[in-house]
Amino acid sequence: MEAVQESSNKLKSRGKISHESVDKLCAGLSAACALHCMAMPFLVGVLPVLGLGYFVSHDFEFAFVLVTAVLALGSLCWGYRSHKSQKVFVLLLISLLLLGGGLFVVSHDFHLGFVVAGALGVSLTHILNMQLCKSCQSCCNH
Repeated sequence: MEAVQESSNKLKSRGKISHESVDKLCAGLSAACALHCMAMPFLVGVLPVLGLGYFVSHDFEFAFVLVTAVLALGSLCWGYRSHKSQKVFVLLLISLLLLGGGLFVVSHDFHLGFVVAGALGVSLTHILNMQLCKSCQSCCNH
């Protein structure tokens, strides 16, 4: 009987999404965004030939940044409810300003540096959020 109860508890815990797993996923996506941006100068001629031209378009880049921003904001709000540290929002704001500046403001010469720095900043924001959640007892229970 205890084995059935233990198995049931494991299934319940598997179905629950942890804050740490969301932050890890978002940090990985942000790092993938940075890698995508760094690889684009090499892939810009190859991907359209392979029928994957959408991945080098500005629409894809904008959509990726938008999804990254929404996921980051949701994840940081989730963590903020427990750790109450505004540092994560300051770092996210700086990172999103770099991404937005790279997409819409700076010349093409500086585009790559801005978006890579912004994407890595978003990734670091998630890592900071995870560390803050691990450091406070109330976060560990969510």
